[in-house]
Amino acid sequence: MLADGRGSILQMPATTKVRGLTNTIMSNLSDRSPDVGAVCLDGSTPGYYLRSGSGSNASKLLIHFLGGGWCWNLADCEQRSHTIIGSSTTWPSSIPSQFYHDGVMADDNPDFGSWSLAYVIYCDGSSYTSNLTTTPVYNNSKVFFRGRRILDGLLASWSTAVPDVNEIIVSGSSAGGLTVYLHLDTIANHFQSQSPTTRVTGMVDAGYFLNHSNTQGVDTYGNEAYAALPVWGVLPSSLDSSCVVKEARYQDCFFAAVAFQHLSTPVFVTNSMIDAWQLGNVLQVGCSLKTGSAGSCQAKQLTAITQWQTDFLSAMQPVIHRATTSTELCGVFLDACPIHTETCGLSWFNYTAYGNNDNVTMAEAFHQWYF
Repeated sequence: MLADGRGSILQMPATTKVRGLTNTIMSNLSDRSPDVGAVCLDGSTPGYYLRSGSGSNASKLLIHFLGGGWCWNLADCEQRSHTIIGSSTTWPSSIPSQFYHDGVMADDNPDFGSWSLAYVIYCDGSSYTSNLTTTPVYNNSKVFFRGRRILDGLLASWSTAVPDVNEIIVSGSSAGGLTVYLHLDTIANHFQSQSPTTRVTGMVDAGYFLNHSNTQGVDTYGNEAYAALPVWGVLPSSLDSSCVVKEARYQDCFFAAVAFQHLSTPVFVTNSMIDAWQLGNVLQVGCSLKTGSAGSCQAKQLTAITQWQTDFLSAMQPVIHRATTSTELCGVFLDACPIHTETCGLSWFNYTAYGNNDNVTMAEAFHQWYF
């Protein structure tokens, strides 16, 4: 299904942040960390929150990778290592209230509320690509770059936490969405090597980050990413093997638009064409749009945003082409809402897109494509 156009906004009250899930428990990788070196930036034990499914859906697993951007250099990563997205030392026994876990993950979601859920807190700052064998020190603090090893530990843990799993949806938002583009085939291969009939599907939220210049013509995002890869110790084995063998530079496989073209696992893509984070951090437009108005943006900035939307739609053409020619392999839902991430809140049930699928919500679009 292809949906595009202007999405409608429903503002999410703060109270809905904790409405979505109940009965989750914290599962850590302490039994695997010493073996594979799977640790957060500060060396603490990574983990995830698990909700057990019910009935026939207990053997179906929804995985969600939390976002949180990236740390681009050693100083940035050392600072992050003292926060909740760089260290597990302050993780509570249930999902922290500041992280959205509604929408597709909600207990009352009629499609997936009874599925088992693995909600992964992000603590490596590299979308699970870092793999540095040494441990650099900054400000008298050791910094561990072990994201890919965390992913390996998660896969091993899920194989025992949800035995006999036969259906898996791998979702993620923001940097967690990029994680899906980068590692979906790896995750699918892991589970299908154990049971070839296991159905694995990706669902990406706001993870299609463009390697695009800012308003001054500088490729800030791309330059930061390329510079970070050696800091993180990213190896060809850290990234999708199909991409690595076909691209002239394996480092290019860190970017969503490149990684997508080599994906073989079915995937559903959701994204805003005027994603607020990308307007601020990639385009660096210097203003904020509001729903239905220009917000603080002036005429020159609005022109830059209009051109960005055109460029974004152009960059999405491989996704749109696959969605329209191989519907079993790809679906896409695009909107023009000036926000970032959309599947983890009430927007999942309320955002609509105009065009060929007028008034179809994200939830309805994914349901129609998946089922």
